[in-house]
Amino acid sequence: MLRGVTLVAEVSGYKKYPSGHAYFTLKDERAAIGSVWFAQYASSGFRPENGQLVEAVGSVSLYPKEGRYQFYVRAMRPAGLGALYL
Repeated sequence: MLRGVTLVAEVSGYKKYPSGHAYFTLKDERAAIGSVWFAQYASSGFRPENGQLVEAVGSVSLYPKEGRYQFYVRAMRPAGLGALYL
């Protein structure tokens, strides 16, 4: 597991569920990674929007059920508008 990773990327497909967990993709012009922001970390009041550039801190781990890597966000803050969105 890669811990303490900081990504500056654009939010895409953001969806928050009744459980409080949010699922989305973080992407830039070269890559994308599926991401999850669990409710216990997402209580800061910040709610990202699709196309928004964010700075996200978390860890990368394998999601065994689907056999793919996923970014687990622990903290996130706005960083402007994403170039892909613009």
